[in-house]
Amino acid sequence: MSKNRKCCLSWIGLIMRTSHRFIFCVLAVTAGCASSTPYLAREPLKDHLMNSNHMVHAVDHIGFAVSSLEEAIRFWTIGLGFILERQSEMGGSFILQVTGTADPSVRTAIVKGPDGSRVELLEYSQGDHHGITTPTASAIGSAHLALRVQDIYAVLERIEQAGWKARGKPQAIPAGPRKGTLVVYVTGPDHITLELMQANE
Repeated sequence: MSKNRKCCLSWIGLIMRTSHRFIFCVLAVTAGCASSTPYLAREPLKDHLMNSNHMVHAVDHIGFAVSSLEEAIRFWTIGLGFILERQSEMGGSFILQVTGTADPSVRTAIVKGPDGSRVELLEYSQGDHHGITTPTASAIGSAHLALRVQDIYAVLERIEQAGWKARGKPQAIPAGPRKGTLVVYVTGPDHITLELMQANE
């Protein structure tokens, strides 16, 4: 065998051995990456974060900003039968830090329903400067409070005298655990939305 041929075979052998090592390294690194957690993957919630101290344990109240506290109190008490529990007034940096709203003061009232549920009514001193929530039920961020009633038609007739209007006609839920329950949305002067529900008994 010539000297040049031996030299060529030596180089070929070196290249093949080097290539095998390189391919092995690439495969090893790839396998390691595949078995590791992806960079953007979120870690599951830790068990120690799932104890009762870190979870909601009750709904305290629901709040509505209103244009007139007196009118709102009258509607919720006389119109819907809630009880006025207390009234208060707050101001200063407290409002800004809690709500993020730069408003000098806010008058509040807590009304309590027959089942103990509480609704907070808030009249901000500059509330009219911040606009009115869209009355469309499908608008992102819109909310409603559902109230159970004995006679949905009697309640509708009563609250219409206070300026509240039904968005349609009461309809019976067609299927499911609440089949037959009459439901309808109503909207008041401040564009607050309530849902009235009469169980099928």
